[in-house]
This record gives sequence, C-alpha cells and structure tokens, in this order.
Amino acid sequence: MLFLTEGYDATSINRIAAEAQVAPNTIYWYFKNKDELLVSILNAELTKYINEYILQSSKDLSERLIWVVDQLQLVDQLVSTVHARLKFSPELKEWYERFHVMVEALLRLELQKIGGGR
Repeated sequence: MLFLTEGYDATSINRIAAEAQVAPNTIYWYFKNKDELLVSILNAELTKYINEYILQSSKDLSERLIWVVDQLQLVDQLVSTVHARLKFSPELKEWYERFHVMVEALLRLELQKIGGGR
C-alpha cells in the first residue's frame, strides 16, 4: 500500500493510478479526492483486522489487546495521517469518529464479558 510505504502526502493520485494500471480519471470516477480513497482503504483494512480479531477469540483479553496494539503499530503511519488530516477532511473526521465509537463499544463488550455482564 503506497500510503504506508511512501506516505500520504508523497503519494499522488497519478502514482496510485500508475500502480493500479489505470488512468488517473478512473480513480476520480470512484473517489472524489485522496481522502475519500484513504477512507475506503481504512474501511477495507479495518474489516480485515476485525475478522482477524475474531479469530483471536480463544485467547484471553490481555493477549487480544496486545494483538490489537501490535496491529496498530503496523499501521502507525496511517494513524498519524488520519490524525494530521482531521482538521482538513470531513471524510476522515467522520471515519475517525465512527472508528472510536466502534472501538469503545468493542472494549466495553470485552470488559463486560470478563466482568460478568455488568
């Protein structure tokens, strides 16, 4: 993924299009801007990580949380990009807010499981 290897700012739509072997107009047909493309990538990655997290369900909570932290470290450049662009991108701000609601709900559910459903 170019955003991880080259960084968000250094990755142009033209570079993305070349890597995908399509015309830049094709990218803009599906995404209005680079932030919208990033949100799409974040959603795909998040879906992948949620599915992998579900596979961790046989492990205890501390092991699962360590796994989550390890995964976040793998994408720390994307995390930094999202935080840096929040002021400028309504698409990323909305994604960020939904992401945190989901993570808080997941953590609450995990804590309820170990706390007897309180």
